Amino acid sequence: MGFNVSGGGGKSGVFGTFQSGQYYGGALNGSTPVDRTLILNEVVGCPLVFPEILETNEISINVRGTATATLFRFYVMDSNADGTPKEIVYTSSNIAVTTTGLKQQSLNYTFEANKVYWIFGQVNGTLGLECQNQGACYNLGTYSGGAALFYSLRNIVAGFPILVTATLLSSIPFTASKSNITPINFKIKKA
Repeated sequence: MGFNVSGGGGKSGVFGTFQSGQYYGGALNGSTPVDRTLILNEVVGCPLVFPEILETNEISINVRGTATATLFRFYVMDSNADGTPKEIVYTSSNIAVTTTGLKQQSLNYTFEANKVYWIFGQVNGTLGLECQNQGACYNLGTYSGGAALFYSLRNIVAGFPILVTATLLSSIPFTASKSNITPINFKIKKA
């Protein structure tokens, strides 16, 4: 089963050449982000597609409210020909999330143009994060008998950190992990 990674809320996020030192992400437009609380061991992921090669040196998340979480981790995965997550190409170290504000981590990676990548985040407790507005998310199709759109893949796993792998994802029926929960608003900085 593949995904149709098509726009759900407006124009592509970036036109023209990426600018060094600027941040880019998975949102399709400039819709105002929303706050959402992730729960213990929640793993949530969304696709990223950039219109040109993007060499990066940093990724960040915006912590809006702390609760029981102390650590956050993210994973970048490339995709199969059908757009489903394939294998991890980058794993972060643990990011301390005990205070609010922008939390940055090195991400020295080159994203290929027009290729689907997936970015997943995982937290070791409850944590308030800035997430994408539904109007700015990729529409990945429908679930629940075609009654609802979904914007992310989501699951609750045992333990932190648990390595999010293609094997783990393939063992989770995609129909069970499709979610209309909006994904984390990751910000990726061009080197």
